[in-house]
Amino acid sequence: MNSILYLQCYDGINVHEFCTLLLYLGGDQHALDKAVENFPGLCKDNSDYHIKKETSLRKLQQLTAQSMLSDNAKEIICRTLEILIEIISKLDHLPTDEISLVALGGHEVFLDVISAAILLDSLGIKDVIVPVLYEGTGTVCIDRKTYPVPVPAVAEIAKRYNIPLHITDQQGELITATGAAFVAAVFTSRVLPENFIIENTKTSGMFRAMLIRETTCETGTSVEHESDQIWKLECNLDDCRGEALGFTMSALFKAGARDVYFTPIYMKKNRPAYQLNVICSLSDRNQMEHIIFKNTTTIGIRRLKMSRSILKRRSVNRKTNLGEITYKVYTFENQEHFSPEYESLVTLCEKTQMSYEEAYRYAELSYNMGKPFTKYQGETDL
Repeated sequence: MNSILYLQCYDGINVHEFCTLLLYLGGDQHALDKAVENFPGLCKDNSDYHIKKETSLRKLQQLTAQSMLSDNAKEIICRTLEILIEIISKLDHLPTDEISLVALGGHEVFLDVISAAILLDSLGIKDVIVPVLYEGTGTVCIDRKTYPVPVPAVAEIAKRYNIPLHITDQQGELITATGAAFVAAVFTSRVLPENFIIENTKTSGMFRAMLIRETTCETGTSVEHESDQIWKLECNLDDCRGEALGFTMSALFKAGARDVYFTPIYMKKNRPAYQLNVICSLSDRNQMEHIIFKNTTTIGIRRLKMSRSILKRRSVNRKTNLGEITYKVYTFENQEHFSPEYESLVTLCEKTQMSYEEAYRYAELSYNMGKPFTKYQGETDL
């Protein structure tokens, strides 16, 4: 299932209450119990799971990576922790590896983050829409210090990740720092689809979660394209070795970049240079920037959040007389289109000594016929 989760956070957000709503929406309780039971580092005391409060958030990221959770759940947990590490380190002037569970308020908060990630994954959520977070007013006392609402951590997360806030007349704190970090880690849009169907909904006070599915207005059927958000990173390079640029491109692709390309440009005093452009998801953005700073001479990266429409696609494997070929298949206006994947064609060329064009035509014929093509120039008995 590829549902969209829409959150109306009129009562703010905390991750524990969010988990309750996800369970009511159909989140898999059995999968949650099993995952928590097998999560490394968690110990069971009577009916409660706990972990040492001195455990650092960096250590929790490592334990998450070692767990048996899905890649998607791991990514959500690690991304949430990374946001909290960044914010707490900045506000409290602490080294990132010295921030412990104490800063979050205890092991219960981390259990909530794990649970929310597992439940989101079990529901097959592909997009999370959060138009705005509602916050209270006044002051709160934390560790014997008085802070205005929103507290500094929430305000910093909202600023850094462009999360809209709406201040209400209600006294007190409605948004927890962990809740804000979780929203920053998972939300993909602030705007609802023009037309949608509600598949399930649950309300807790003024906090409502809805599972929805995008549709066309006329037919009530699913649209053939999907929407998501991506980030574009770019920087200008006029003093970087060509070999370093090639290495950087390879490292970015290995780290999960959607696309990487260079554009020839002229900078001041007509110096020839290249503009590096990287397309990536929000969850990969920090890693992409780290790779760019580490491997190039740039001292600044521009970034832009972009919305896009993408055709629905799937990967198809076809067995042929010369081996298996992988295709990217997509649909537009009820017409199916396909293209063989580059890596499959390279393997075919190396195996048969075909030219790339010959391999491409062979792959086209093999797909269209729906069965192996029996004879082709360059075919061998390998």
